[in-house]
Amino acid sequence: MHDKYDSPHGEEDLYEEDPMDKAKETMEPIVETIKEKKMLIIGGIIAIVVLFFLYSFFIGSNREVSFNVSDTEGDTISASIKVSDLEGNEIQRLKSNEKITLKTGTYKIDVLNSDYKAITGKQIEITDNDPVEIEMEIDKDLELSGDFPQTLVTGQKTTIELTITSEESLQTEVELVLEGDAEKAMDFEYQKPIIANPGANQIIATIKVKSTLTDKDTGENKKATIRIKGLSNNKAKIQGKYTLIKFNPSDLKIKGDLSTKADFGKLDVGKTTEKVLQITNESDIPLNEITVQVDVVETSFTTPEDAEKWFSFNPSNTLSIDPDETQKTTIRIDVPKDLVFPQGTENEVVSGVVRISTDFYEVTRQLTFTVNKPNIGIRLSGLPQSNTLSERDGEYTSKTGFLEIKNSGETILTNFEVLVVCERSGTQWLTINNNKSEYTFSSLDAGKTQDISYAIDIAKGTPTGQRDQCNIGIYYDGPNGEKLQETYQVLISTK
Repeated sequence: MHDKYDSPHGEEDLYEEDPMDKAKETMEPIVETIKEKKMLIIGGIIAIVVLFFLYSFFIGSNREVSFNVSDTEGDTISASIKVSDLEGNEIQRLKSNEKITLKTGTYKIDVLNSDYKAITGKQIEITDNDPVEIEMEIDKDLELSGDFPQTLVTGQKTTIELTITSEESLQTEVELVLEGDAEKAMDFEYQKPIIANPGANQIIATIKVKSTLTDKDTGENKKATIRIKGLSNNKAKIQGKYTLIKFNPSDLKIKGDLSTKADFGKLDVGKTTEKVLQITNESDIPLNEITVQVDVVETSFTTPEDAEKWFSFNPSNTLSIDPDETQKTTIRIDVPKDLVFPQGTENEVVSGVVRISTDFYEVTRQLTFTVNKPNIGIRLSGLPQSNTLSERDGEYTSKTGFLEIKNSGETILTNFEVLVVCERSGTQWLTINNNKSEYTFSSLDAGKTQDISYAIDIAKGTPTGQRDQCNIGIYYDGPNGEKLQETYQVLISTK
């Protein structure tokens, strides 16, 4: 039996070696070896650093680069290039797109092309093998000034005034370009070519914003640049930021008599008709200067320009409508009472459009109406068709009165001539206008009457039982200038 404290294997078995002690024993030979070869290791590291430096300086820092020269519109042009160090010492001359080997760093270049402004002392940074991009301006001294609109609406068409100032001694041809966000969102137009004289030249350009744009193209802080083509310096361009508002056409409501079309129906000469146009603004923006315009496209015989003169607007053909507001205007047609219909034409048929527009939106209504040719005619009254005069004591009693010539038609008649011819040879039993056989007057409006005195006189000694037929001829011009006539017969007898 052993006591519980007795060691069956001796005292050395009572201690177990710590792991750290084992590691220390393992590392001591290695540390001693490193100490012995420390200088060799440090020398190797220095050698590696020196070799890396030498490689970077003499080989690794070399870059094979070329120079891509283009104009302001991105088209490649040829040029001569001189490369210098920062102190101005020339390194090499070459042509555009030729390659040159340069160490990484900063250099100066001079670029020449006879048609472009020279570039002198431009600093460039060489960091890699990528081509160096160089932009050259045309050799013209031109400036551009003006203002870009601050707020625009989809579909809007507006004009802007620009000034091109030329310091050239002769006339020069100029082109303009639109850039930035505006290039995608709108069209830019002006009368071409622009021939700029020395000094200031006023130019009117038109901006047309596209009607259909994405939300990305609308909103605030959009950028616009108008630039003289061939130049890129700040004096040769105007820059601005604008807000582009998206307009929903369904927010402009057309109601009233022109909700779907502008059909004025059938009209009479000299008559007036009206239709009410009602416009409601359901958008979030004011609709300023809404213009109502009539464009006559086709007619039967009247010129479209003359037919457009028949229209008027009350109170006006220009409206400004705030959001959630409704305004009205009345379109009126006054058909002239002296409208001339060509021979054989019974109707004047007019067609076109009523155009309701702002500078950014337009809606139309089909316009139609017909003017009927008026009835034309006259009616004679005041003198019976049969007249008998009685003899007393060898004489016949005279009969007097007034012929009434009435315009029974619907339009003015002109150039009247009234003639009386009786069949009895050598006698004129019926006379007009104080014993005359003719009478003239200039015109007769529709529904109006012209009175002419008449007298029936039979000479003394005329036998009873005699008869005479007198013809009253009325000659006049119709509304088209055509020659018209009416003839009435009057029978006169004695007893």
